Amino acid sequence: MHTHTIQDIIVLPSTKEFIACLEDKLIPNCPISKADLMHADDIFKENIGCLKGKTTSKKPKRVIINNIDLLEVLLERHGNIMLETDIMYINRIPFVMSISKGIHFCMAELK
Repeated sequence: MHTHTIQDIIVLPSTKEFIACLEDKLIPNCPISKADLMHADDIFKENIGCLKGKTTSKKPKRVIINNIDLLEVLLERHGNIMLETDIMYINRIPFVMSISKGIHFCMAELK
């Protein structure tokens, strides 16, 4: 029997908790040893079911925005920019499509 299968049966303990159960012989007639569990985690990684709801996300780093006058930069590099727009329907839902010539920028907006 696979180690992750036994973890699923005994309500998804973490690897550390499962090792404690094995060492304390809390699971009768269990054919798995601590070494077997460690090898399984190395090969198959940790049981995903054991991680769900127990892992936390870290606070993301702050994004610093450098404000520049984008219009002036674009005009210096590209001069006049031609913008073409059209309406496109996907499953009867209208989208306004905009494509700018010169800088190759495409935008879709739900209307």
